[in-house]
Amino acid sequence: MWCRYVTFAIAVNVGLVSVGWAQGLEQQLVIVVNKANPVENLPLADLRKIFLGEQRHWENGEKITVVMRNPGQSERIAMLQHVYKMSETDFARYFLKATFTGMVSSAPKVFATPVGVRKFVRTLPGAIGYLRASELDQSVKPVRVDGHLPGEAGYPLPLLSTSGANEF
Repeated sequence: MWCRYVTFAIAVNVGLVSVGWAQGLEQQLVIVVNKANPVENLPLADLRKIFLGEQRHWENGEKITVVMRNPGQSERIAMLQHVYKMSETDFARYFLKATFTGMVSSAPKVFATPVGVRKFVRTLPGAIGYLRASELDQSVKPVRVDGHLPGEAGYPLPLLSTSGANEF
């Protein structure tokens, strides 16, 4: 199934699908993992635990390494809103405290570009990150969230909030 989605994402990138679909994918995030990772679907609650560092290993025992985009980027703002349910300030405070108390060994790795995220996730078997759905390529594997991929009804990770940014 994910191969069909990757093919669709590539078709979006080269202009083989309608503009409406491409715009829809441009406005959604996709969670990505290394292609060797067996995970196919994550409930949103589990995704939050992973990104908060509360779950440190995949079911296969591989150490989880979280990858994020730079502060201020729209992708990161959307993740903070929909997954972390925090502001940037709360996020920084959370990871400072979690690192100091030993709850996590380090804060997520940060990259400025989708290319950096894809390269890191591609090379590290336990890595998980996010991209705009339109930036997905065959080097990484998309993960369903609550049983849905971007572009499907009920997908819970829009890039832009429809209800305002002060929901934290």
